[in-house]
Amino acid sequence: MWAKFRKIRKDGKELVDACESLNVDEEYVSALRTQSYTDFFAKAQSLVNKSSFPSFCHQKFSEVLLEPGQEAIPAILESAIFSKIPELKGLMLNYFDLSAEASRTCSHLLKNINQIQSNYQYIQQVLDSTINDHSPDKVKLIASELNSFINRRNPFSTPNKNDFKLIHDRKVAQQLDMAAKGTYILNRAFDTMSRLVARLHDEVEDNKAMIQFCLESREDKFSLQVVKELHKSDIGIRKQVEELEEHVYLCLLTINRARGLVIKEMTTSAGIESLREHV
Repeated sequence: MWAKFRKIRKDGKELVDACESLNVDEEYVSALRTQSYTDFFAKAQSLVNKSSFPSFCHQKFSEVLLEPGQEAIPAILESAIFSKIPELKGLMLNYFDLSAEASRTCSHLLKNINQIQSNYQYIQQVLDSTINDHSPDKVKLIASELNSFINRRNPFSTPNKNDFKLIHDRKVAQQLDMAAKGTYILNRAFDTMSRLVARLHDEVEDNKAMIQFCLESREDKFSLQVVKELHKSDIGIRKQVEELEEHVYLCLLTINRARGLVIKEMTTSAGIESLREHV
């Protein structure tokens, strides 16, 4: 059993070729329909509602959702079999640290998502107030509110690309057979989230640039035009945010599943090894 852990491939091509056959898109869609995803999403949303998110520390949010908790890992790894294979113990520590770090990144993204949802909900309320009122006073109020909006920080204005490379360039996927598929899928999920974040960032910046242009024109007709354009783009923004949010929650669930499977394999193999020693 422990041969799975000891095996270290010098060439990761075999793993990559095998994983290329996975249809990640189908797996993603299927995962969104599972009861486990529904339950996890409900748990996370309950936590968000109870914690006055986004003021709630995203690291604490991650700690609550991460299963099993990182604090339990050292005790799990303290076993006789690991003491005999220090290299293996180091690899496992790296794996669990890595997955916990990925979970924190996802939680930080949720905080940014919550912020952008709040920003657009606010601006939508302003836009809705103009439906039947185009008076000069209303236009001035709109201009003031829009100016406040463009001065708000884009939650994705400084995306740290390194956040989405946390699980790349590591040997864990090649060294731990049982974690290989989960790590590969997580890599793909992070790649997708990176693209979604970049797209959202550009969309928000485009909206802010459009608003800035109209405000600088100082003409009421431009202010009304930007209101119309923002109404049109609102649906697109909401869909993009929803898609990103789904990917983040799915990533968190995938992280937990992978950690659970790794621990299950470890404890099962350790039990078999212990029985052999006593035969």
